[in-house]
Amino acid sequence: MMCIVSVNAGVFASEPTPDASRITGADIDALLSGRTAIGEWGDDTYRQYFDPSGTTFYAPKGKRTTRGSWRVSESGSHYESWWSGSDDNWEAYEIIRVSDGLAWRDPKGQLYPFAMLDGQQLVWPD
Repeated sequence: MMCIVSVNAGVFASEPTPDASRITGADIDALLSGRTAIGEWGDDTYRQYFDPSGTTFYAPKGKRTTRGSWRVSESGSHYESWWSGSDDNWEAYEIIRVSDGLAWRDPKGQLYPFAMLDGQQLVWPD
């Protein structure tokens, strides 16, 4: 069964709507664990799989897949990621529920809408 949470690309530069809310703690783990996010980040259209073991794979369309790690922050307030080849710092992002679906919010406040698929779905359809 495929579950897709859709988003509207027009949300990219907007602020969360009044009905927006942050996803925290165990809800972050439930949302991501064993599932694949799809969206756009900068110039990349991507798929990112979140293995329950804490490994993650970022697969930008037409580019090489990168392996990293993911976790829920100790406070439970953020999703955190670390990427091979980067420094030793974990990067923290909020996950925001917006009227059109879901969005990552980076430390600068920029929103990046995404959708979720069940399971590992890193292969791009033709």
